[in-house]
Amino acid sequence: LVEPERLEDDRGFFARTFGANTPWRSNPHLAVLKPETLLGDADARAALLARIADHRGQVDLLVMSYHWGYESEFWPSDVQRRCWEILREAGVDILYGHHSHLAQPFAVGDAGRGLCLYSCGNLALEMPLPVYDEGAIFFVQGGIGPEGPVVKHVATRFTRRTAATVAEISAP
Repeated sequence: LVEPERLEDDRGFFARTFGANTPWRSNPHLAVLKPETLLGDADARAALLARIADHRGQVDLLVMSYHWGYESEFWPSDVQRRCWEILREAGVDILYGHHSHLAQPFAVGDAGRGLCLYSCGNLALEMPLPVYDEGAIFFVQGGIGPEGPVVKHVATRFTRRTAATVAEISAP
């Protein structure tokens, strides 16, 4: 994230997941929320939106990591698109999505308000098919508008997972 116009330096990060891939990975502290539940359950949606409002009041830039979508999908679903609109309207500035293991398109909101990276692909996890070795790194240039952070430019670098790229992105 490139910030030519400095924020007040208060950034917030929080995460949700659609669930655990395997039952033995269940954890009582795992914040689970399926996108379909966000759309269809008014109480669950209200709870998340209240949490976002609380986070939003404490930071200048709010980033949400969301383990969502379906594996092996090249395009975000309509459910994901509708969820992003709700999350953006609630105050999420950047949504970093992942789970499909394939790079998917990104979306920028009106007037640069909000950025959704639906899925950045697969940069480190070893999986059985060559298509899973592809990922995307997004370079984002932003600034401060009258209503808060805005996205000015997004550039994408597509990459293939190799031992060298895993070492490169894992280096301190």
